Amino acid sequence: MLRHYRAVLAPLVAALASAAAGGLPPSDVTSSLAFRAIAAYESLAPRPPARSSIHTAAISPDGRRVAVVVTLPPAADAPQPYPLVLQVWDSVTLKMLASRDLGVAGGPVGSGAPGEHDFTPLQCFLNYAPDGSFLVVTAVSARLRSGVIFSLHDARAELRFIAADDLREFRRIDLDLSRYSQAYGPAQIQLSPAGDRLALPLSLLRAGSELMLGGCEAFQGTEVRVYEVKTGRLVWTATFSGGRGEGVAWSPDGLKLALTLPSTRGDKWFSTRCPQRRADNLLILESGSGRVLTSISTGDLPGPVCFGPHDEVFTAPIHFYVRSRKGEQAKVWNAQTGALERTIGLRGRDVHNILAFSRDGGVLVGYVGKEKLGFSLLEDVQEILDQRFAVWDAATGGLIALSQDFIPRLSGRRGNGFQGLTLRIDLSADGRSLLADWGGAPAPLLLFDLPDVPARPAR
Repeated sequence: MLRHYRAVLAPLVAALASAAAGGLPPSDVTSSLAFRAIAAYESLAPRPPARSSIHTAAISPDGRRVAVVVTLPPAADAPQPYPLVLQVWDSVTLKMLASRDLGVAGGPVGSGAPGEHDFTPLQCFLNYAPDGSFLVVTAVSARLRSGVIFSLHDARAELRFIAADDLREFRRIDLDLSRYSQAYGPAQIQLSPAGDRLALPLSLLRAGSELMLGGCEAFQGTEVRVYEVKTGRLVWTATFSGGRGEGVAWSPDGLKLALTLPSTRGDKWFSTRCPQRRADNLLILESGSGRVLTSISTGDLPGPVCFGPHDEVFTAPIHFYVRSRKGEQAKVWNAQTGALERTIGLRGRDVHNILAFSRDGGVLVGYVGKEKLGFSLLEDVQEILDQRFAVWDAATGGLIALSQDFIPRLSGRRGNGFQGLTLRIDLSADGRSLLADWGGAPAPLLLFDLPDVPARPAR
């Protein structure tokens, strides 16, 4: 027990001592990290920038390129689906290097064909291959009627593989959601360290549950799939009951997968009352078959997950909405034994929703923004007070930096959870560059330069 508390308190004591000497400030004092902005949404003139948005973005492994998928609503006099435009930017000069029309939801890439005009992008993810040679665009669309999701029976999801050098599409995989009574698109996808396989979790909904109105109880389980990149072949699937699949991560050697399954019991998903569930909600799987190797009960609602060296798995809780929690920390688990080895936190702030890990295992980044419970006539809402991330030495838990508040201002006011300000973070392989984007908000991408991990004394 003493050892556990020493591991948690040591970084904070060191930070305070450093502040007194003019070094790293204490955790409740803002650091100022250098950053650059890419206003990708403004590149789509003559359409008004407010009518376009960055849907997803990713930074290349070497940190030199930023890929962006932008959605652009059609002109009012030409109603058709929202087209997807892929752009590649230079992260130093902040100039766009290439652009390609990916077509529209339900339509072929580059064709410009309208497809079925009542399908609209619902989710979009972008991933670079570990060697930077190709990109994977995950596009999820659903049928809309009067601007409201009508039925997830009509949801579509596909993976598009794009060569990074000339933006040529060389493969497409239809995730075939039609064979389920109701299914929601993947929460994320993850490429294996070698880039030869791809893993994704699909959330399965109970019959009659609608995406926008579904409660915690709406999700009945998760199907994990692993595909072969070279052929597009589905290697294996495995279904796990009792939770919505939120995070998936490969081990550095590619032999294991970590999967998080937050609780699905309780009241509405958009409420503050989703209870913690004393069940195994972190699973370590054999990547070749999906067989469960280790089952872990994290004691919270685990969302993001990262696989580090030495068989360590890092998790952080997910806040569906404000849950009046204080002092939540990232947890480090032993993938073989399931034991909690240590925690990494920040005084006065919760580590939640986002974790990112450098490929060499040196840098851990976590989201430490603050929210409060807002007011709505219909339901509890979340208001974002500030958005910050912290950077730690992953091996020691020592705090390296705390970012300034970088929440964007839209229309002259700060946004809340219903204004498209869902922050996403991507980290370069060396942990030196961090990309922040806000999904559907017409806000610029931010590229942060992160400090080096301090040299550790020789043992």
